[in-house]
Amino acid sequence: MRALLKSGDTQRVILFANTARDKDIYRMAGNYLQNLNWKENAQLMRQIEAFYLKAGAVDLLANFYEACAQVEIEEYHDYEKAAAAYSEAIRCLNKKIDKTSVDAKKQQQQQFYLTERQEQLRETLETIQRFLDIKMLYEKDPGESMRQLGEFSERPDIDSIVRLGDIYAILIGHNAWSLIEHCEQPSRPRIDVRQYLNKNTLDQICDNVGVPRLKSAKSIKEEEDNNKETADTVEFSHSLRRHIDAESP
Repeated sequence: MRALLKSGDTQRVILFANTARDKDIYRMAGNYLQNLNWKENAQLMRQIEAFYLKAGAVDLLANFYEACAQVEIEEYHDYEKAAAAYSEAIRCLNKKIDKTSVDAKKQQQQQFYLTERQEQLRETLETIQRFLDIKMLYEKDPGESMRQLGEFSERPDIDSIVRLGDIYAILIGHNAWSLIEHCEQPSRPRIDVRQYLNKNTLDQICDNVGVPRLKSAKSIKEEEDNNKETADTVEFSHSLRRHIDAESP
């Protein structure tokens, strides 16, 4: 197995690990795959999970889920998926703690370490969930959501869990959206911001604050034309419609 790992032949490593049916080899294969570019390969991710599960190495699987959560935050800014990954990591540690004996001193030290780490992950998950709750509040009360988000950004070391850039993106998006709404007010000279800001920028602003994306001028005109056609059409009762149809030449 060690020779295969040094060769870098991933397919042969996977094949050998699956045929060997040895927990240590499963563990070694999982560790090897985790050093590859698994972030962009869903098949590798599933294989890493499978090897760690077969090895009974739920603590290593917890490490992997934590790494997945960090990728979701750093590269995709997806805190919902990150929360799901952290939940899986905590679940794995629960299993490991339940199986750890408290008799031997070494086992006691391991259990203490696992419990401490589990608590850290729970605090991280709670912080992320709080961030998601504040974002959801925006739909009902934008002002209160922004107030809470401002306080949230002042938490010590918050950037180690929720990136300040993601927090400020929402705050900036809110202010930008407020200005867009100001431009759209009927009481003011109409300013079509679509003519001055590119579509990607407008879409990003809308996405940050969780409002529907602005429609293009062409789409608005088509809707207005359709509404006008609908307004010009008289709705008749069923019996009257039959009478009109009968009278028509």
